[in-house]
Amino acid sequence: MADAAAGSRKFLNPAMGPADAEGFEDSVEKQVRERARTFVDWCFNALQSEAVKALPQQVEHLGQRYRRPEEKTPHTKVLTRFGDIRLTRATYRQGSHSRTIAPLEKVLGIECGATLGAQDLVGRQVAATGSLQGRSIDLIAERTGARIGVKKLRNLNNALMERKKTQRKRGAVGQSG
Repeated sequence: MADAAAGSRKFLNPAMGPADAEGFEDSVEKQVRERARTFVDWCFNALQSEAVKALPQQVEHLGQRYRRPEEKTPHTKVLTRFGDIRLTRATYRQGSHSRTIAPLEKVLGIECGATLGAQDLVGRQVAATGSLQGRSIDLIAERTGARIGVKKLRNLNNALMERKKTQRKRGAVGQSG
């Protein structure tokens, strides 16, 4: 907080004007977002044991067996509502060059390199901009401090639409009868 207080002194003074107040709000927003991002990063990484050997050597997923390598691997750009985090997690493989799964990502709902909260944010930005990809990417970068590409935007939007479609089907099934 000392850093935040020191930084605010350049904006908050008796001779300040509207531009100073706006600069102050921008500064606070960036600091809060960065603190939230680092907190989410720490929390998500703390969910899985540091000792890889404490984790199961094999897991089964969708009827397939996967084996755990000796080391955790980083997923360096996981988009959250607050920006990109680095998630270091155990992965499991079917073979040396085959499909890999990360159970922690499944637990957290990470798809297409983004949390559910980030997917929701992307969907809202796409809806708000009338599907203008460039504008959506700019707004997401402004909101999160992280810039995504068109391909990731499309993948996240498609994943969100599929999830919403599944939720609507479940709701319709629950209402019938």
